[in-house]
Amino acid sequence: MSVQVSYTKQFGLGLILLIILLSVIEIISIIVLDQKDSCNEGLWASGLFSEYSHSFVKSLCTDYRSMIDYGTPFRHWEPNQSTDSVKINSLGLRGDEIDIQKDPDTYRIIMLGGSAMYGLYATNDSSTISGFLQNKIELENPDFNVQVINAGVNGATSFDETKFLKEKLLYLDPNMIFVYDGGNDLFSEINDDINYDESWPNEIEKISKKIRNYYKTTHLMDFLDRIIQKQIFNDKNTKLEKLSPEKMEEKITLWKERWENVCKSEEISGKQIVISIQPYLGIGNKHFSEWENMIKQTNKKIDVSGSYPLLLEQLNELENSCTMTLNLTDTFDQHDETIFYDLIHVGEFGNKLVADRIYDEIFPTLKNHFN
Repeated sequence: MSVQVSYTKQFGLGLILLIILLSVIEIISIIVLDQKDSCNEGLWASGLFSEYSHSFVKSLCTDYRSMIDYGTPFRHWEPNQSTDSVKINSLGLRGDEIDIQKDPDTYRIIMLGGSAMYGLYATNDSSTISGFLQNKIELENPDFNVQVINAGVNGATSFDETKFLKEKLLYLDPNMIFVYDGGNDLFSEINDDINYDESWPNEIEKISKKIRNYYKTTHLMDFLDRIIQKQIFNDKNTKLEKLSPEKMEEKITLWKERWENVCKSEEISGKQIVISIQPYLGIGNKHFSEWENMIKQTNKKIDVSGSYPLLLEQLNELENSCTMTLNLTDTFDQHDETIFYDLIHVGEFGNKLVADRIYDEIFPTLKNHFN
């Protein structure tokens, strides 16, 4: 009996020590990550959020960091998520709920893209590109029944977008499909058109990502892993290999072929397809602000601006297959103030300028439809 009590006490003591150890690690994680929060410090230093308090910017970073997304079978959001800044509806799309069955009088526009279209660090769903576009259409054309849907997903490339479109979004019966591409296809690895299975590893990934929102320790492990990969295993050089001229040319050709196939697809027939190239810091004639100049100088090794001429060349070739192509890289040419907070993402004023430009380009199509 005394032996059993001894084992019970040992187990209880061990459990208490384990809880204390995990709690200490969690506290250390919170302190370290708070000090190394590049989102919070970077957004604040850019000056793009000067009208808000530092604590608001910190909460904004927390909101966006908490959103759950998955990489297979294509990049997509976990449905039914909500914070003070972001809402992901039951279809996994940013914004309010959408009726799958479209009203016959509604002109539905689906906006595809990566985090720039999604509206990374926008203070609410209405201050994204799609949100500003919806508001402008409603304000200037109250008789037009137009619904703009934000299908942007962090890190999405043409691989993810074309899969998402064909497998999920066409069921929404869009009248126009607007593609906002560029940077992600150039930055990312080349993805082959592989059919992924929703198998048990993906379920484990889903559970893991949901748990991450409650414990900072997992984020600290990721942070330390990035340091180890960079400092010990020279991960930086490995990443630079995917930016070689040969790889870039292959990626751009693949990007063009994917959208060309979509535009020629019978299941897309009758829909307006607009392919655009998004603004990028250093493409066009925008005069850099002090912040933008610093960003440009500190990101020289991963700057893909040298590949944009070839990308724009391939965009022109899509004119024969798609409804419209747009080069949006000169959207900010008349603005000297800070628009970008990194090479590709912009603040809310930048989102509005892009939305205004898109409105000007697609308005004739909307007008013809409603007339």
